[in-house]
Amino acid sequence: MPCCSWSRRCASTAATKRCWPCCAGSSGAAGSQQGRSVGRQEPAVAVHRTAGYPLCLRCHRAGQRPAGLHLDGLLLALRERLPQGEPIFDVDEITDRSERFLAAEILREKVFRLSGDEIPYSISVEIEKFEAEGDLRRIFAAIIVDKDTQKPILIGKKGAKLKEISSQARLDMEKLFDGKSILKCG
Repeated sequence: MPCCSWSRRCASTAATKRCWPCCAGSSGAAGSQQGRSVGRQEPAVAVHRTAGYPLCLRCHRAGQRPAGLHLDGLLLALRERLPQGEPIFDVDEITDRSERFLAAEILREKVFRLSGDEIPYSISVEIEKFEAEGDLRRIFAAIIVDKDTQKPILIGKKGAKLKEISSQARLDMEKLFDGKSILKCG
């Protein structure tokens, strides 16, 4: 039985041999370079071999890969082989998501950072209204929790926790949107 899907493609790998050193389980042919058809290899495996560390990229068994994969060399070799083309996004674009989505994610992040392990990751943030007028953003958001017992944790004593969450989220939004933001949470 071959050790991985790559060994089925090796020209002369017998069922008792292993195709790459990462798949070595027993003695003998593991890691031997004889009998392999270099011309028939997939590009990813060939690139990996030219970087100096033969490794079966198809093998995902834990503990079988060498400690140092030298990913910088692999990425450099892959970059050299990629086709040239026009950039998909402009240089000044940081994401393909809308400002509305980014505002919700910033607020959600602040909820998790400031509430610690008290709130589960199943909460969601819904942007009810998002108005952009020049550099000013008016954002009305609702933080939705699973249980009513989680509401007092988010609100805090006299609304202190919710105020801290919304203040820090607003500051991050102002940095991201490069303008003043008004955030109302409920």
